Amino acid sequence: MSIEIKEICLREKKYQYTLERKTVKNINLRIKPGYSMYVSANKRVSIKTIEDFIKSKESFILEAFERIE
Repeated sequence: MSIEIKEICLREKKYQYTLERKTVKNINLRIKPGYSMYVSANKRVSIKTIEDFIKSKESFILEAFERIE
């Protein structure tokens, strides 16, 4: 298990996300207060695949941040 802090650009704004590598079958995304995200993924999944997944959920993420605000 390893944990990293990464950044991703959504609608031209940078957001941080915590990436935890662990034994899971899917990529899991959780929205946290303070404009942060928690992502867990298997160690075999590439960063590109993880970031493509996050970008595919861009509308959901930004709406969630608005609701939290």
